[in-house]
Amino acid sequence: MKLEPGAVYSTAAIDSATQALLDLEVMSAVQIVPTLSNPPTGVVPLTVKVEPAKLRALRLGGGFEFDDIKTELHALVGWEDHDFLGDLRDLSIDFKPGFVVYPLRADNVTTNGHLVPIDMLPEAKLRLQLRQSGVFEARTTLFVQPEVNVSPLLVSTNPPPNSPVVGYVEPKGAVGVNRRFGEHFLVTLAHNVQAEKPFSYLRSQPIDPALPTVVLSFPQLITTFDFRDSTVHPHAGFYATNNLQIAGVGGTATDVSIQPEVRGYLPIGKRVTFAARASLGILFAQNYGDFEQRCLTPTPPSDCSGVGKGVQDRDIEIVYFRGFFSGGPNSNRGFPLRGIAPHGYVPFLNPATASTQERLGCDPAITPDANRNPLCRTPIGGFSQWEASAEVRFTVSGPFGAAVFCDAADVSAERLDFRPDHPHLACGIGGRYDTPVGPVRLDIGYRIQPLQVLGYASESQASAKDPTEGTQPTIFGIPVAVSFGIGESF
Repeated sequence: MKLEPGAVYSTAAIDSATQALLDLEVMSAVQIVPTLSNPPTGVVPLTVKVEPAKLRALRLGGGFEFDDIKTELHALVGWEDHDFLGDLRDLSIDFKPGFVVYPLRADNVTTNGHLVPIDMLPEAKLRLQLRQSGVFEARTTLFVQPEVNVSPLLVSTNPPPNSPVVGYVEPKGAVGVNRRFGEHFLVTLAHNVQAEKPFSYLRSQPIDPALPTVVLSFPQLITTFDFRDSTVHPHAGFYATNNLQIAGVGGTATDVSIQPEVRGYLPIGKRVTFAARASLGILFAQNYGDFEQRCLTPTPPSDCSGVGKGVQDRDIEIVYFRGFFSGGPNSNRGFPLRGIAPHGYVPFLNPATASTQERLGCDPAITPDANRNPLCRTPIGGFSQWEASAEVRFTVSGPFGAAVFCDAADVSAERLDFRPDHPHLACGIGGRYDTPVGPVRLDIGYRIQPLQVLGYASESQASAKDPTEGTQPTIFGIPVAVSFGIGESF
């Protein structure tokens, strides 16, 4: 909403204009002060006070990941210009080179008393974003975002020996607009195109030559209501968003994906916050998914031996990039990243040689029960997801904080299949240290055994009965997971 001479005085209009000026990202502070006379008159003068921000910035940093899936180290180099070629045009460039120390993970630092032999798998991410405000009208921003990523697909906590390491070259891009309505409602409309081209990281373990390149093309509508008092340290208010995607405007996959999420924050003391979150994921796939539902999860793969190898690879590959997973530092913190998902036999992630498959019992043609072998099963991705979290956050002293939390989640291979009897409940504690970019946090989540799949005393009993549950890693035999992150979990 614009502030124009002669318009009706409105505090909501002032708040909206303040947010619009901040969205330009060229001012670090904005204050619009009304001068109210006594007695009142028919005119309210407004004084606009602004503090300019730096127009250009260089960012340098780095990070690491060490968990049940992988060990990864990376650097970060970024450049931002808030007045690129004039007209408050915003350009940002981010480059993140790194490498994965393979197969070093939290549970296999040593094997038989010896350090695990390792390979260094290079990876990199390069993203550019160009934003132009004032397109069509004052509150609409146009953005163009090309990106290129190269990284390995690591989803299993216990891959079979001599398994191929599939990597993907991922060129992608998005073109769209976003507009803020008032102070709290933001709409983003974009079209996304990405390609996933597979390759082998290890020459000694070639990938299946029939593994296809996947092309995804989908318009996306994101709507967000944000009534939080702070985006970095929310203490009161609520937040709601929905991510709608419709794939099939060109590309390999045809589907509709809907992901609504709500968050709420309640102050129960000056230094104590109760936070809660709930989300759903609904995926209606039209030209993929049948192979997973018929052949990988309910029955052994041999029951679908008539399905061609190319169809299998294409079906599973698309689900990896379009399906749902849960687990990790911003999801269920009692599980590794992607740990909660239907598990099944994935041919292109298992050893390529028949002798190794036979030795491990992963060849469905020889071992009918290969689909039930934990060594042969990896997370695939699902079509129905629900997540719920509750957390109490404490400020302890200065930059130090703590939290206690409980997370629950489930992902099903079936459409519209929300299973309350699969809560996968994990509770735990965490520590926080506040930094200029947000709190750095460490969380430890414990999977409460009778509350993984109701009716089973432990997750091992549940996975023995239903192999799609998969086998989760432990630390010293305890069903816990450790998560690192920057920023609050939600």
